[in-house]
Amino acid sequence: LQLAFGPDGVLYAGGVFTTINGVAAVRVAQRSVAGTWTALGGGSTQDVYAMVYSNGRLYLAGDTTGAGVYTVSYWNGSAWTSTGNATAASIVRALAVGKNGILYAGGSFTTMGGVAASLVAQYNGTAWTPLGTGLAGGSADVSVIRVLPDGTTPALGKVCAKCGHRVGS
Repeated sequence: LQLAFGPDGVLYAGGVFTTINGVAAVRVAQRSVAGTWTALGGGSTQDVYAMVYSNGRLYLAGDTTGAGVYTVSYWNGSAWTSTGNATAASIVRALAVGKNGILYAGGSFTTMGGVAASLVAQYNGTAWTPLGTGLAGGSADVSVIRVLPDGTTPALGKVCAKCGHRVGS
């Protein structure tokens, strides 16, 4: 289960579910400050692996109904929209938003949006680009991204996909 807070205390939940607290909601839902769960639109076609809320957008990353199509999209208040050509070569496990609204994505991918990006990429609102030279892959992937206080530099957590132990950052 992935969680993100929106404005005014709204809590968003994403994952692989069809109901939440007895309410029909396909893979994504929202909880009001009053504690009421509701579906977010018609739900999502993606099993949700990561989500973050920023600047009026709920971003999520996932696998389209288990088909091995990994994408990053956002909810604009009424519909899901793709972040550019946001298809990744493999799973996106982490999302974070930095200074100037830059969206960072991390996972086990080698390309994002048709661009070579080793485990980490950034989206400027128009296009995906690699974050520097990326990270060495092997049997690890980026499972955590946090933006440092300066808002420009993400801190990355890389975890062994086979054993779950941290292998570097």
